[in-house]
Amino acid sequence: MRVQHAIVRATMQERLIYGPVNATAPSPELHILDSACNDGTWMLDVITDRTTQLQVQPNIKLNFLGTDLDQKHFSDLDLSSTLPSNVSIAFQVQDISQPWPDDLSGKFDLVHQRFALQYLGDSDENAQQAVARLVNLVQPGTGWVQLGEANVVGWAEGGNVDLPALRRGKQMTEDFCAKLNINTHSFQSLGRWLKEAAAVDVEVEGVCGANEWEDRVGAEGVEESAGVPCDSESCHE
Repeated sequence: MRVQHAIVRATMQERLIYGPVNATAPSPELHILDSACNDGTWMLDVITDRTTQLQVQPNIKLNFLGTDLDQKHFSDLDLSSTLPSNVSIAFQVQDISQPWPDDLSGKFDLVHQRFALQYLGDSDENAQQAVARLVNLVQPGTGWVQLGEANVVGWAEGGNVDLPALRRGKQMTEDFCAKLNINTHSFQSLGRWLKEAAAVDVEVEGVCGANEWEDRVGAEGVEESAGVPCDSESCHE
């Protein structure tokens, strides 16, 4: 997972956070959730480079929460001697297909999740509900959700689809993912799922490792979407 994170960070030109997350008075601190965090590599990287990634002063209090399906991903971590005094990290078990604890609703300035929705299977409803739950966790009107998914078969679409070898490769990939119940089109659906969850200011960006997207054959795409939820009283515009 750490190698994967390094590849994604390089692909995204070292940019880990896309939303304009800021800590302002009267609460000069940030609450950040990393859903499907594995061993917390993304959070640790943000902390190390926090003045650039978050564009905040070094003394701003940062409260991170990492969640994943299995306690084993973070049970052996000892961060007591490595974290700055104004930074905290907590971990808890959470299944993204299940409701989140009520006390986390509307709590976070930023919710981050990467490469997780595709494992909810081909059910569009399951993924949409998972996204809606994530949107519910951010502060109304000011919080941001950032999601990333792989474009599993994008390398064989568009102008490249007429190449016989790519058509066969795409079919093999789709067959393999079907056996593992992996959604091959979560990449293309992120923006729609966010909008259906009443997020606004939704931005979608596709990136790849080299050259322009339409000219890249065999590129792995990562789509990042950020949106602010709108409630009946306030809406970020």
